[in-house]
Amino acid sequence: AWQALFEMADLKRGQTVLVHAGAGGVGTFAVQFAHSAGARVIATASDAGVEIAERLGADQVIDYRATDFVEGLSGVDLVLDTVGGETQQRSFLVLRPGGVLLSTVSPPDEALAKAHRVTAGFVFHASDASRLEKVVRHIDSAGTTVLLDRTMPLHALAEAFAYQGSGRARGKIVVAVAAANR
Repeated sequence: AWQALFEMADLKRGQTVLVHAGAGGVGTFAVQFAHSAGARVIATASDAGVEIAERLGADQVIDYRATDFVEGLSGVDLVLDTVGGETQQRSFLVLRPGGVLLSTVSPPDEALAKAHRVTAGFVFHASDASRLEKVVRHIDSAGTTVLLDRTMPLHALAEAFAYQGSGRARGKIVVAVAAANR
């Protein structure tokens, strides 16, 4: 979330950000980071996720099961796509000319970006000590909430990935690695 919002998109106060899956693992951080930067935050979510995204600072939450997020939405400066597929394709419709679509799921269609006169990119997560220190300082100073959906044992790693990919996770999933016996 940090890399996309601040390093790739250079998010500024007053801009409008659409965060897909605003109650998911990446979305919960994106909503809070964008809110603390002074952006207008719109998030998509469903069910209990609507209340979570609102509580974390989204100015508007669209229940994507009840409402088409494209309806009535335009002029968005930045879309952070954490869903992919049709959601990503349709997100080009809400961006202002010159806007930015960044995806954590799959590389966006460059021809579609060009047709809509926007920039699109794929967020390939890369971390180093200085970036992590900066994010941790921001989390501490802004009072960012870290939502933990569940903790799973290492032997259930495949199930943890499947659960994360299901779209049902609300926040982060921790995989616990047991200490080695000595």
